[in-house]
Amino acid sequence: MSFYTIDDEILKVIEGSGLLIADLTFGNRNVYHEIGYLMGINRGKGLEQDNFILIADKKARGEELEKDVGFNLKSWQQLRFESTRQLKDGLTESLKRYYKLNGVK
Repeated sequence: MSFYTIDDEILKVIEGSGLLIADLTFGNRNVYHEIGYLMGINRGKGLEQDNFILIADKKARGEELEKDVGFNLKSWQQLRFESTRQLKDGLTESLKRYYKLNGVK
């Protein structure tokens, strides 16, 4: 007998996604798991680790944010923002770069 779990659904969505946007603001362990899962898929397929965007709200967490972001993610580029305008502009730029739109490299 097989049971359906929400975890199974989330992992299927991650497997089928082209790009993952992960919010590190509140140090959610589930978010870390999902990022790690995607990184494992990438490694297993021999892919670059470039299909995720890490975001974090500096205004919401301040100095605590630095303590909470795990050492294993500190080396990856993160979009740190203090306003929704900064988030919008940063995500727009990151998405253009990822999808190679409008000549952004």
